[in-house]
Amino acid sequence: MQQLIQVVYVDLIYHLNCKKLLLSTYYALDETTPLFDLANTFKKLIANNKEMTTKDKKSYKNFILFLVRLYKIKMGGKKSLTELEQKINNTNENVDKAWLLKKIRELKKNRKLNKGNNRN
Repeated sequence: MQQLIQVVYVDLIYHLNCKKLLLSTYYALDETTPLFDLANTFKKLIANNKEMTTKDKKSYKNFILFLVRLYKIKMGGKKSLTELEQKINNTNENVDKAWLLKKIRELKKNRKLNKGNNRN
């Protein structure tokens, strides 16, 4: 992870994908402050970038938005996983829809397992 933080970026796509990977890593490690900090700076990077198309900007912004919402739910937020899943499925512009949907399935599975364990 430290190497991703210190990377010198020479290519825009490489830069964006490294940021996306780092954001996904913070999600997996439950690193709340770094996740929110990077989400904010990543959104600014995208908004200020003159090389990206409007569609690409929207795709990365949607990924960040959905990842942050998913993280809040993961940490105990009251929003519905099913509603978020529907929004993700209904949104065409998203750089990693498959990863987000996989994380939703994992979270749903873990919640079912926890409910089953609480009954015993």
